[in-house]
Amino acid sequence: MAIDLVEHNPMLKKPVACVLALFAETETLDRATVEYQAGEAWSESYSQAPATVIEILVRNGALVEQLTVDGQPYDGTLEDIQRDESISLEADVADCISLTEAGRDLAASIDPDFTMRQLLAARPHYREVFARVLNVCAADAGATRQAVEEAVEAQGNVMSPEGKRVYPQFFMDALETAGGIEWDGAWRTTDAGRRAIA
Repeated sequence: MAIDLVEHNPMLKKPVACVLALFAETETLDRATVEYQAGEAWSESYSQAPATVIEILVRNGALVEQLTVDGQPYDGTLEDIQRDESISLEADVADCISLTEAGRDLAASIDPDFTMRQLLAARPHYREVFARVLNVCAADAGATRQAVEEAVEAQGNVMSPEGKRVYPQFFMDALETAGGIEWDGAWRTTDAGRRAIA
C-alpha cells in the first residue's frame, strides 16, 4: 500500500518526496519529463535512481503509468508498441504518469510540515528540547553534533515520562526523520523545522 511505503523503507522518504513534488502543479506528466526533473533535483545521497523510484511508486499505486498511441490508451509496454505491426512509425506515442489519490495521501503524509506537527503532538513533553535543538541548528553555520548534544542537555539529563534517561541521539533521529533538521556537513534546521517552532 502506498501510504506504508516510506514507513517500511525510510531511505525512500526523500527520493519519494522529490518525485511526488513534481506533481504539485499538475497531476499528469510525460515520463521523460518526470525522470529529467527528478534527476535535476536528485541528491547523491539517494540510494535509488529516479527511474527506480518512479517504478516503485507505480507498483505501489501512488502513480499510474499509461501509454497512449495517437491519444488512445494502449494496453502493453513500449516494447509491445515497437513490435506491434498495426502501429505506424509516425504514430504519436506518449508515456504519461499520473498522480493517484493514494499518491496524494502519501505526499501529504511525508510532508515535513505534517510530520513535524505529528512529532510535536505525539511527544509534547519533549517540545522544549526539540525547540532547543532546532534553534541551535538554525545558526548560519549550522551545528556540530557536540553543539546539538549540549543543547539537548542544557538543563541536565532529559528524562522520559517513565523516568528513564533520553539521550541526544533520540532527538536528532526524531527531528531528522520528521524533516526538521538535516545533515550537510553540519546539522541544519529545515524550513519546516523553523515553522514548527515559530
